[in-house]
Amino acid sequence: MYVGRTATEASRIEVQSRRIFYPPRGKVYAQATRGIPLDPDEVRKLRTIIGSAGYGKKGTTIRERAEAYLLLRELYQVAQRVIPEYRDRAMEKILAPGVFDPSLPPQGVEEFMLNPCITRDPQLTAEHRGMNAQLPPPSEALNIDAYGLHLLLHGRPGSVNPVAGIVIDYALRVHRWSVFGYVLIRTLSPTGRESSPTFRRILASVLALPHHYREAIVEDNRQHPVPFAPQQGPIYFLNRACIDPMQHLNLTQQDIINVLLDNRIPPEWVDHAYMYGVNLINAHYTRGTMSRVLLEGIDHERLARIRAYGIPPPIEAWDGW
Repeated sequence: MYVGRTATEASRIEVQSRRIFYPPRGKVYAQATRGIPLDPDEVRKLRTIIGSAGYGKKGTTIRERAEAYLLLRELYQVAQRVIPEYRDRAMEKILAPGVFDPSLPPQGVEEFMLNPCITRDPQLTAEHRGMNAQLPPPSEALNIDAYGLHLLLHGRPGSVNPVAGIVIDYALRVHRWSVFGYVLIRTLSPTGRESSPTFRRILASVLALPHHYREAIVEDNRQHPVPFAPQQGPIYFLNRACIDPMQHLNLTQQDIINVLLDNRIPPEWVDHAYMYGVNLINAHYTRGTMSRVLLEGIDHERLARIRAYGIPPPIEAWDGW
């Protein structure tokens, strides 16, 4: 994470030359390598930079003091929005009395703290459609890291179009476990504007119920002479659901499960998509975009299934940050 003039330089270099930006030599990003402090020691080091009065090699420049202040202010604002039980040690340190006062910036740093003009990223304009502005092609539907990068750039919380259900922490790390569920739902959803939102909500409810899909496989095997055989890879063929736009309000969980069965989706995939399903259902509950009575029924069933079967295990290759 960069701030101040370093952030402006990083944006210009990465957009114009498409190469990785490396911060200039100095004390700020040498002391806090990820930008925003991750532990109390980094908070202390940036606080020391702000308090330095000298210039040149032994001291610090005005720009360094300004950017150290901006990084600490960002951590301070984030920490205030996190409930005490979930704050890390760096957050606890910066909120301690007498450690940092965001209302008192270092003297003489005003010119380095001016907000730059807000302009549209040229990569998002019609004549500059870069790779980073586009979703990965269908052939890379299972490239979780590529989708994670796209979501981080264009769907993170606070962006113009945040994507519900994705787990992104305050260090801007994306959790692969949640990205997989998003990719699975997006790949199978119908293209119709009327039916796609309904399909996604119901599929999310299926993903949020542990062992539900496995029970459906057992029932399908009971009703059909040919047992269910999931796709084995390494190449997978997935078909979008075809739903009459006039019938989308009549969709049921069984209709969605039939789509999974027809695509021969491995049950391990549905287990791995559990986190995204829970987060998406929670987002609908918080925003009030679905009936709370319906969502509470789903959640009660989810808790009962967790007591019976436990939380579905993730796929190791698609897990982690």
